[in-house]
Amino acid sequence: MKTQAGLSILEGIRREDDLLLCCSRTSLDSETVYRIRGLCRHPIDWKYLTEMASFHRVLPLLYRSLRKADVETVPPKVLEDLRSHSFANALTHSLLSEELVRLLTLFSKHGVPVVPIKGPALAASVYGDGALRQTGDLDILVRRQDIYKARELLLSHQYRTQLTDDEEKSRLQSHYHWDFARQDNRFFVELHWALTPRYWQLRLDLESMEACLGTVMLAGQAVPNLASHEMLLILCAHGTKHLWGRLRWVCDVAELLQRETRLEWGPLLARAKKIGCQRMLYLGLYLAKQLLQAPLPPEIWQEVCLDHVVPQLAGRVYKELFPSLKVVPDPANLQEFYLMARERIRDRIRYFDHDQLRGYRQAILSGINPMSSRRAAVKSSFARPFQLVATHSVRVPGLFLKYFLGR
Repeated sequence: MKTQAGLSILEGIRREDDLLLCCSRTSLDSETVYRIRGLCRHPIDWKYLTEMASFHRVLPLLYRSLRKADVETVPPKVLEDLRSHSFANALTHSLLSEELVRLLTLFSKHGVPVVPIKGPALAASVYGDGALRQTGDLDILVRRQDIYKARELLLSHQYRTQLTDDEEKSRLQSHYHWDFARQDNRFFVELHWALTPRYWQLRLDLESMEACLGTVMLAGQAVPNLASHEMLLILCAHGTKHLWGRLRWVCDVAELLQRETRLEWGPLLARAKKIGCQRMLYLGLYLAKQLLQAPLPPEIWQEVCLDHVVPQLAGRVYKELFPSLKVVPDPANLQEFYLMARERIRDRIRYFDHDQLRGYRQAILSGINPMSSRRAAVKSSFARPFQLVATHSVRVPGLFLKYFLGR
């Protein structure tokens, strides 16, 4: 079930993990059905399987695939629990959709342009049946200039902020969303003015995407929706930001590729390169192809495979998805992963500089005299990334050469 390039690194995963990969898709071909039935002829730790499916937010897909493959060895109690979870998720999707439409209508009435991201809109447009994607909250993208107006609208319509005034001001400068909860705690909203932290410098905001918005039917109404190529970039940036730690994020990319067979790859790749997320895009495509056999044009797959850093990043993701898997090579930590995920040197420098400054601030807050730290020797903002790499890395000159002078 894996392409040849990914076969050796994944052949050591548990049978249950392999089964979960086979079931985490909306479309099952005859080969996948045969694979599912074959795996289920062997002993399956159903408790482990359902716990992993719950963690990865793919319970509805697991239930649907086991039913479609007509697997007879699933214990009745497991099947009933999966059915109950799927029914509850369908109800949650319906309620979230109605609340999202209510909020979108509110913003439109007061002249605040917004677009939903992820959540019910993504489920409806990419999965076909919104009940097949587990969703827990609502993400809404607004123009930065409208953020306070949108905030006041939420506060005046049953929502409360989960941040103090100082936290909101701080987040506005360095973060990308504010958190709100409805007063009855039934719904939670993330109000975004961007999709990634400011120091990532990714131009993924409403201003850059307004010209190519589409619509999707949700709770019987047409609501604004991201264009497929923008959605794909956002999904890949979001997955990379969270180390692709949940299989659902890979499923999102795979389902989009399965449904959108007419993507304009030329403009998409050009935009990814322009804003500095080409490698993030390649990583998302690579994972979707390797883990879930997502369809990709041969020339695009060849382009992805030409970036030799991508399989290394994927190795780190595999270890995150399947903790028992031994992966080599493996980026040692999250900082290295983020550095490797950026193809442009200036973006690596910007991230590295931010990360070191954050450590400097934490030292001050912890009561450590920063002047006694080796960081105090670095006074030039231009020189800081290079000097810190040379001073603090335990793998000198490897890190310096690899992340600031290499690919």
